Amino acid sequence: MTTARNSNPTTAHGVLHVAFELGWNEWKLAFTTGPAQKPRLKTIAARDLEALATQIAKAKKRFALPAETAVRSC
Repeated sequence: MTTARNSNPTTAHGVLHVAFELGWNEWKLAFTTGPAQKPRLKTIAARDLEALATQIAKAKKRFALPAETAVRSC
């Protein structure tokens, strides 16, 4: 089991940061809540916005963030 932490809150619920590597066939995603946090890395099919929304929701759950937490692309 992994302990979820949010050591860098910038709002009441913190922020989920996501970095994208956009390829023609696949997108690589990296999620984190701060600079010292180990990122959650996932790959999805390119342009699959439903899968992107699912991965964002899963990342929020992984980092113990509420569903209404802001998502920022970096």
